[in-house]
Amino acid sequence: MEPTLNAVLQACKRLYAPTPIDKFADNLLAALKPVLPSRHYSWELLTMADMKMIDARCDDDRGPVDWSAVVEPYREFVCQHPYCAVAAEAFAGGNGRVAVRSELSPAAQWDRTDFRNLVLSPLGIGDQQGLMFGGEQAMAALVLHYEGGVPEASRRVLRLLAPHIQQAMAASFRWDEVVKGVNTATCWGRIRVGFDGRVEELEPAMHALLARHYPGQATSDRDLPAGVRRWVEQRAGKLWSESGIEAPREAVFMTPCGQLRLTLLTEFASRRHVVLVAAHEKPAGPTEEKRALATLTSREREVLQWVAEGKRNGEIAIILGSRPSTVKSQVETILRKLGAETRGAAAALWRGMNPGA
Repeated sequence: MEPTLNAVLQACKRLYAPTPIDKFADNLLAALKPVLPSRHYSWELLTMADMKMIDARCDDDRGPVDWSAVVEPYREFVCQHPYCAVAAEAFAGGNGRVAVRSELSPAAQWDRTDFRNLVLSPLGIGDQQGLMFGGEQAMAALVLHYEGGVPEASRRVLRLLAPHIQQAMAASFRWDEVVKGVNTATCWGRIRVGFDGRVEELEPAMHALLARHYPGQATSDRDLPAGVRRWVEQRAGKLWSESGIEAPREAVFMTPCGQLRLTLLTEFASRRHVVLVAAHEKPAGPTEEKRALATLTSREREVLQWVAEGKRNGEIAIILGSRPSTVKSQVETILRKLGAETRGAAAALWRGMNPGA
Protein backbone atom coordinates (compact mmCIF):
# COMPACT_ATOMS: atom_id res chain seq x y z
CA MET A 1 0.00 0.00 0.00
CA GLU A 2 1.39 3.40 -0.99
CA PRO A 3 1.87 5.83 1.93
CA THR A 4 -0.28 8.94 2.04
CA LEU A 5 1.13 12.33 1.17
CA ASN A 6 0.66 13.40 4.79
CA ALA A 7 2.76 10.43 5.97
CA VAL A 8 5.56 11.37 3.58
CA LEU A 9 5.42 15.00 4.76
CA GLN A 10 5.62 13.83 8.38
CA ALA A 11 8.69 11.77 7.49
CA CYS A 12 10.23 14.83 5.85
CA LYS A 13 9.46 16.96 8.91
CA ARG A 14 11.06 14.35 11.16
CA LEU A 15 14.21 14.38 9.01
CA TYR A 16 14.68 18.11 9.58
CA ALA A 17 14.49 17.91 13.37
CA PRO A 18 17.79 19.34 14.79
CA THR A 19 19.85 16.19 15.40
CA PRO A 20 23.55 15.70 16.18
CA ILE A 21 25.29 13.45 13.68
CA ASP A 22 25.78 10.61 16.18
CA LYS A 23 21.97 10.40 16.49
CA PHE A 24 21.25 10.98 12.81
CA ALA A 25 20.81 7.29 11.91
CA ASP A 26 18.23 6.86 14.70
CA ASN A 27 16.28 9.86 13.46
CA LEU A 28 16.63 8.83 9.81
CA LEU A 29 15.35 5.30 10.29
CA ALA A 30 12.52 6.44 12.58
CA ALA A 31 11.42 8.80 9.80
CA LEU A 32 11.72 6.24 6.98
CA LYS A 33 10.25 3.06 8.45
CA PRO A 34 6.60 4.23 8.42
CA VAL A 35 6.75 5.17 4.71
CA LEU A 36 9.37 2.74 3.36
CA PRO A 37 8.64 -0.72 4.77
CA SER A 38 11.36 -3.27 3.96
CA ARG A 39 12.93 -6.40 5.41
CA HIS A 40 16.14 -4.66 6.50
CA TYR A 41 17.59 -1.14 6.51
CA SER A 42 21.35 -0.63 6.40
CA TRP A 43 23.27 2.63 6.82
CA GLU A 44 26.95 3.45 6.43
CA LEU A 45 28.58 6.82 7.03
CA LEU A 46 32.25 7.44 6.23
CA THR A 47 34.51 10.48 6.38
CA MET A 48 34.99 12.15 3.03
CA ALA A 49 38.73 12.69 3.47
CA ASP A 50 40.02 9.24 4.45
CA MET A 51 36.91 6.98 4.32
CA LYS A 52 37.04 6.16 8.02
CA MET A 53 33.81 4.70 9.34
CA ILE A 54 31.70 7.15 11.36
CA ASP A 55 28.61 4.99 11.74
CA ALA A 56 27.27 1.67 10.44
CA ARG A 57 24.17 -0.26 11.38
CA CYS A 58 21.47 -2.58 10.17
CA ASP A 59 17.85 -2.56 11.38
CA ASP A 60 14.59 -4.29 10.70
CA ASP A 61 11.20 -2.79 11.60
CA ARG A 62 11.79 -3.53 15.30
CA GLY A 63 15.40 -2.47 15.79
CA PRO A 64 19.03 -3.55 15.24
CA VAL A 65 19.71 -6.78 13.34
CA ASP A 66 22.75 -9.00 13.91
CA TRP A 67 24.58 -9.51 10.62
CA SER A 68 27.72 -10.95 12.26
CA ALA A 69 27.24 -14.33 10.52
CA VAL A 70 27.78 -12.75 7.10
CA VAL A 71 30.37 -10.11 7.97
CA GLU A 72 33.34 -12.08 6.62
CA PRO A 73 31.83 -12.95 3.22
CA TYR A 74 30.50 -9.40 3.04
CA ARG A 75 33.99 -7.96 3.39
CA GLU A 76 35.49 -10.46 0.97
CA PHE A 77 32.92 -10.20 -1.82
CA VAL A 78 31.37 -6.72 -1.48
CA CYS A 79 33.29 -5.59 -4.57
CA GLN A 80 30.96 -7.82 -6.61
CA HIS A 81 27.98 -5.63 -5.76
CA PRO A 82 27.04 -3.10 -8.49
CA TYR A 83 26.43 -0.52 -5.76
CA CYS A 84 30.20 -0.13 -5.39
CA ALA A 85 30.42 1.58 -8.78
CA VAL A 86 27.28 3.63 -8.11
CA ALA A 87 28.65 4.81 -4.76
CA ALA A 88 32.03 5.77 -6.23
CA GLU A 89 30.28 7.88 -8.87
CA ALA A 90 27.92 9.50 -6.35
CA PHE A 91 30.70 10.25 -3.85
CA ALA A 92 32.97 11.75 -6.50
CA GLY A 93 30.26 13.96 -7.99
CA GLY A 94 28.66 14.98 -4.72
CA ASN A 95 25.17 14.28 -6.10
CA GLY A 96 23.00 11.61 -4.58
CA ARG A 97 21.80 8.69 -6.65
CA VAL A 98 18.94 6.28 -6.01
CA ALA A 99 19.53 2.88 -7.61
CA VAL A 100 17.68 -0.46 -7.65
CA ARG A 101 20.07 -3.43 -7.63
CA SER A 102 18.08 -5.59 -10.08
CA GLU A 103 18.24 -2.79 -12.66
CA LEU A 104 22.05 -2.69 -12.55
CA SER A 105 23.01 -6.30 -13.27
CA PRO A 106 21.39 -9.16 -15.25
CA ALA A 107 19.73 -11.78 -13.05
CA ALA A 108 21.72 -14.68 -14.56
CA GLN A 109 25.00 -12.94 -13.82
CA TRP A 110 23.98 -11.75 -10.35
CA ASP A 111 22.71 -15.17 -9.26
CA ARG A 112 26.21 -16.63 -9.74
CA THR A 113 28.00 -14.11 -7.49
CA ASP A 114 29.36 -15.09 -4.09
CA PHE A 115 27.93 -11.90 -2.58
CA ARG A 116 24.40 -12.85 -3.55
CA ASN A 117 24.73 -16.50 -2.42
CA LEU A 118 26.81 -16.07 0.75
CA VAL A 119 25.56 -12.72 2.06
CA LEU A 120 22.08 -11.85 0.82
CA SER A 121 20.45 -15.25 0.36
CA PRO A 122 21.08 -16.35 3.99
CA LEU A 123 19.38 -13.13 5.11
CA GLY A 124 16.34 -13.71 2.89
CA ILE A 125 17.07 -10.71 0.70
CA GLY A 126 15.95 -10.70 -2.94
CA ASP A 127 16.28 -7.14 -4.23
CA GLN A 128 17.55 -3.82 -2.88
CA GLN A 129 17.27 -0.12 -3.50
CA GLY A 130 19.83 2.32 -2.20
CA LEU A 131 20.68 5.99 -1.90
CA MET A 132 24.39 6.87 -2.14
CA PHE A 133 25.64 10.42 -1.79
CA GLY A 134 28.64 12.48 -0.79
CA GLY A 135 28.49 15.61 1.34
CA GLU A 136 30.97 18.25 2.46
CA GLN A 137 32.28 16.13 5.32
CA ALA A 138 31.04 12.58 4.81
CA MET A 139 29.75 10.05 2.32
CA ALA A 140 26.73 7.90 3.02
CA ALA A 141 24.94 4.80 1.77
CA LEU A 142 21.37 3.96 2.74
CA VAL A 143 20.18 0.57 1.46
CA LEU A 144 16.69 -0.92 1.82
CA HIS A 145 16.48 -4.71 1.46
CA TYR A 146 13.40 -6.60 0.24
CA GLU A 147 12.45 -10.29 0.17
CA GLY A 148 11.18 -9.94 -3.40
CA GLY A 149 11.24 -7.06 -5.83
CA VAL A 150 11.28 -3.38 -4.87
CA PRO A 151 7.71 -2.02 -4.82
CA GLU A 152 7.11 0.85 -7.23
CA ALA A 153 5.63 2.95 -4.41
CA SER A 154 8.85 2.57 -2.43
CA ARG A 155 10.89 3.68 -5.42
CA ARG A 156 8.82 6.85 -5.73
CA VAL A 157 9.01 7.66 -2.01
CA LEU A 158 12.78 7.21 -1.77
CA ARG A 159 13.36 9.39 -4.83
CA LEU A 160 11.10 12.03 -3.28
CA LEU A 161 12.90 11.96 0.06
CA ALA A 162 16.46 11.58 -1.28
CA PRO A 163 17.35 15.30 -1.50
CA HIS A 164 15.85 15.91 1.94
CA ILE A 165 17.92 13.09 3.45
CA GLN A 166 21.04 14.70 2.00
CA GLN A 167 20.25 18.15 3.36
CA ALA A 168 19.17 16.74 6.73
CA MET A 169 22.56 15.02 7.12
CA ALA A 170 24.39 18.22 6.19
CA ALA A 171 22.26 20.05 8.75
CA SER A 172 23.26 17.53 11.43
CA PHE A 173 26.93 18.24 10.83
CA ARG A 174 26.20 21.99 11.06
CA TRP A 175 24.19 21.45 14.24
CA ASP A 176 27.17 19.65 15.78
CA GLU A 177 29.44 22.55 14.85
CA VAL A 178 27.12 25.06 16.50
CA VAL A 179 26.74 22.99 19.67
CA LYS A 180 30.49 22.39 19.92
CA GLY A 181 30.98 26.14 19.66
CA VAL A 182 29.17 26.60 22.98
CA ASN A 183 32.50 26.43 24.80
CA THR A 184 33.66 29.59 23.02
CA ALA A 185 30.31 31.22 22.36
CA THR A 186 28.41 33.25 24.92
CA CYS A 187 25.09 32.30 23.35
CA TRP A 188 23.56 30.04 20.74
CA GLY A 189 20.04 29.30 19.68
CA ARG A 190 17.47 29.43 16.88
CA ILE A 191 15.30 31.87 15.01
CA ARG A 192 12.38 30.47 13.00
CA VAL A 193 11.24 32.37 9.91
CA GLY A 194 8.27 31.38 7.74
CA PHE A 195 8.42 31.11 3.97
CA ASP A 196 6.51 34.41 3.89
CA GLY A 197 9.48 36.12 5.57
CA ARG A 198 7.75 36.66 8.92
CA VAL A 199 9.55 35.76 12.13
CA GLU A 200 7.61 32.92 13.75
CA GLU A 201 9.74 32.45 16.83
CA LEU A 202 12.47 34.57 18.39
CA GLU A 203 13.35 33.44 21.89
CA PRO A 204 13.79 36.19 24.52
CA ALA A 205 17.48 35.26 24.82
CA MET A 206 17.89 35.70 21.06
CA HIS A 207 16.09 39.04 21.18
CA ALA A 208 18.44 40.25 23.92
CA LEU A 209 21.47 38.94 22.01
CA LEU A 210 20.54 40.72 18.77
CA ALA A 211 19.76 43.93 20.65
CA ARG A 212 23.20 43.78 22.24
CA HIS A 213 24.99 43.16 18.95
CA TYR A 214 22.92 45.76 17.05
CA PRO A 215 22.42 48.53 19.62
CA GLY A 216 21.49 51.16 17.04
CA GLN A 217 18.58 49.18 15.59
CA ALA A 218 15.15 48.52 16.99
CA THR A 219 14.42 44.81 17.34
CA SER A 220 11.51 42.89 18.82
CA ASP A 221 10.28 39.33 19.03
CA ARG A 222 9.00 39.76 15.44
CA ASP A 223 11.72 41.96 13.93
CA LEU A 224 15.31 41.18 12.97
CA PRO A 225 18.16 43.64 12.51
CA ALA A 226 18.16 44.96 8.94
CA GLY A 227 21.40 43.22 7.90
CA VAL A 228 20.31 39.85 9.29
CA ARG A 229 16.86 40.19 7.72
CA ARG A 230 18.31 41.01 4.29
CA TRP A 231 20.67 38.03 4.46
CA VAL A 232 17.87 35.61 5.36
CA GLU A 233 15.66 36.94 2.55
CA GLN A 234 18.47 36.78 -0.01
CA ARG A 235 19.59 33.27 0.91
CA ALA A 236 16.03 31.95 1.12
CA GLY A 237 15.22 33.50 -2.26
CA LYS A 238 18.34 31.96 -3.77
CA LEU A 239 17.13 28.55 -2.63
CA TRP A 240 14.21 28.68 -5.07
CA SER A 241 16.15 30.23 -7.95
CA GLU A 242 18.84 27.56 -8.09
CA SER A 243 18.48 23.95 -9.12
CA GLY A 244 18.73 21.24 -6.50
CA ILE A 245 18.89 21.47 -2.73
CA GLU A 246 22.16 22.92 -1.53
CA ALA A 247 23.98 22.54 1.73
CA PRO A 248 22.90 24.96 4.47
CA ARG A 249 24.01 28.59 3.97
CA GLU A 250 26.30 30.32 6.42
CA ALA A 251 27.47 33.86 7.11
CA VAL A 252 29.56 35.62 9.72
CA PHE A 253 28.57 39.13 10.85
CA MET A 254 31.08 41.33 12.66
CA THR A 255 29.39 43.56 15.24
CA PRO A 256 30.57 45.97 17.93
CA CYS A 257 30.22 43.18 20.48
CA GLY A 258 32.05 40.50 18.50
CA GLN A 259 30.85 38.00 15.94
CA LEU A 260 27.59 36.31 14.96
CA ARG A 261 27.70 33.11 12.93
CA LEU A 262 24.41 32.34 11.18
CA THR A 263 23.48 29.07 9.50
CA LEU A 264 20.30 28.91 7.42
CA LEU A 265 18.50 25.56 7.32
CA THR A 266 15.18 24.88 5.63
CA GLU A 267 12.31 22.74 6.93
CA PHE A 268 10.41 22.15 3.71
CA ALA A 269 7.63 20.13 5.31
CA SER A 270 6.74 22.85 7.84
CA ARG A 271 7.39 25.66 5.33
CA ARG A 272 9.87 27.61 7.36
CA HIS A 273 13.55 28.40 7.72
CA VAL A 274 15.58 27.87 10.88
CA VAL A 275 18.52 30.19 11.52
CA LEU A 276 21.08 28.72 13.91
CA VAL A 277 22.89 31.49 15.79
CA ALA A 278 26.26 31.26 17.53
CA ALA A 279 27.61 34.40 19.18
CA HIS A 280 31.27 34.92 19.99
CA GLU A 281 31.67 38.06 22.07
CA LYS A 282 34.82 40.06 22.65
CA PRO A 283 36.36 40.15 26.11
CA ALA A 284 35.81 43.38 27.99
CA GLY A 285 38.16 46.20 27.08
CA PRO A 286 39.98 44.85 24.01
CA THR A 287 43.18 46.81 23.35
CA GLU A 288 42.28 47.36 19.66
CA GLU A 289 39.20 49.33 20.61
CA LYS A 290 41.13 51.29 23.23
CA ARG A 291 43.68 52.26 20.60
CA ALA A 292 40.92 53.32 18.20
CA LEU A 293 39.28 55.50 20.87
CA ALA A 294 42.67 56.99 21.72
CA THR A 295 42.91 58.40 18.19
CA LEU A 296 39.91 60.66 18.80
CA THR A 297 40.45 64.30 19.64
CA SER A 298 38.97 65.71 22.84
CA ARG A 299 36.15 67.36 20.86
CA GLU A 300 35.44 64.11 18.98
CA ARG A 301 35.25 62.29 22.30
CA GLU A 302 32.72 64.88 23.51
CA VAL A 303 30.66 64.40 20.38
CA LEU A 304 30.79 60.61 20.72
CA GLN A 305 29.72 60.82 24.35
CA TRP A 306 26.60 62.75 23.33
CA VAL A 307 25.97 60.32 20.45
CA ALA A 308 26.05 57.53 23.04
CA GLU A 309 23.43 59.50 25.00
CA GLY A 310 21.18 59.31 21.97
CA LYS A 311 21.49 62.95 20.92
CA ARG A 312 21.08 63.99 17.28
CA ASN A 313 23.52 66.20 15.40
CA GLY A 314 21.39 69.32 15.85
CA GLU A 315 21.06 68.75 19.58
CA ILE A 316 24.79 68.12 19.96
CA ALA A 317 25.52 71.32 18.02
CA ILE A 318 23.40 73.35 20.47
CA ILE A 319 25.04 71.70 23.49
CA LEU A 320 28.57 72.32 22.20
CA GLY A 321 27.87 75.70 20.64
CA SER A 322 28.71 74.43 17.18
CA ARG A 323 27.01 74.01 13.82
CA PRO A 324 25.06 70.86 12.79
CA SER A 325 27.21 70.53 9.65
CA THR A 326 30.36 70.59 11.79
CA VAL A 327 28.96 67.92 14.11
CA LYS A 328 27.94 65.84 11.08
CA SER A 329 31.53 66.00 9.77
CA GLN A 330 32.90 65.10 13.21
CA VAL A 331 30.57 62.07 13.48
CA GLU A 332 31.73 60.86 10.08
CA THR A 333 35.36 61.16 11.21
CA ILE A 334 34.57 59.28 14.42
CA LEU A 335 32.97 56.40 12.51
CA ARG A 336 35.94 56.19 10.17
CA LYS A 337 38.50 56.16 13.01
CA LEU A 338 36.59 53.52 14.96
CA GLY A 339 35.80 51.38 11.92
CA ALA A 340 32.11 51.53 12.87
CA GLU A 341 29.35 51.41 10.27
CA THR A 342 26.64 53.20 12.26
CA ARG A 343 26.21 55.70 15.07
CA GLY A 344 24.79 52.91 17.20
CA ALA A 345 27.90 50.78 16.69
CA ALA A 346 30.16 53.69 17.65
CA ALA A 347 28.01 54.38 20.71
CA ALA A 348 28.27 50.72 21.74
CA LEU A 349 32.08 50.92 21.55
CA TRP A 350 32.04 54.05 23.72
CA ARG A 351 29.78 52.46 26.32
CA GLY A 352 31.92 49.31 26.32
CA MET A 353 35.00 51.38 27.14
CA ASN A 354 33.16 53.63 29.60
CA PRO A 355 30.69 51.37 31.48
CA GLY A 356 30.10 53.99 34.15
CA ALA A 357 29.38 56.79 31.69
